[in-house]
Amino acid sequence: MVRLIGQLGFRGFGESSKSMPLPSPPAGQAGAGGPKRRSPRDCGGENKMETYQPTSLVDYARQGKSNNFIAAAIAGRLTAGQAAKLLSKRLGRKVTAKQIEPLAVEFHHAGRFGNHKAKRIFFFSQAELERITLADVEQAAAPIWGWVLGFRSELGRWGRKSYRPIVAEVGQFAADKAHRLGDKFHELSEPEATEAKAAVGKSLPAFSNDWREAQ
Repeated sequence: MVRLIGQLGFRGFGESSKSMPLPSPPAGQAGAGGPKRRSPRDCGGENKMETYQPTSLVDYARQGKSNNFIAAAIAGRLTAGQAAKLLSKRLGRKVTAKQIEPLAVEFHHAGRFGNHKAKRIFFFSQAELERITLADVEQAAAPIWGWVLGFRSELGRWGRKSYRPIVAEVGQFAADKAHRLGDKFHELSEPEATEAKAAVGKSLPAFSNDWREAQ
């Protein structure tokens, strides 16, 4: 999750805007344009080369969305909700935004929910949308077995708080939830998930992504 601290320009996995025209800064706000950078993560595919424009808290509160969100709309990107409506017409069956979110590689922020965190809104280009088939939708919407990385807070010497990685959950997850968990979600087969349930709540070594190392 991206906390609304400092600037909202930082992006997690998938937030990209390759070749997007960036919105002009409001008159009288020097430096609002910000530098163009590449994302710290490589999403691959069409969005490998990325640029973004940081959004100040003041601008976000006024706009209700990030500058990247605005740039995506200007560039003709479709939100998952808009894409789902078009897919429903083309495929001849009801398709929801949640069903196709796992197929998206790009997201930007808009609105807020608990703890003043911004919501992730997933986007599709027209070319990406044209390649999506009914089989893709059905596969993307299928539940996934896996485990979730969590953290347990602990008080150490001198009352300092630290966070220990743990196996937080193991089970079958809705595809859209697994997608939103990003790097915290690790896919497993059903037999592996059954075995991994014994590790829930156990501690992991730092930077580990293998539930078998839990103790």
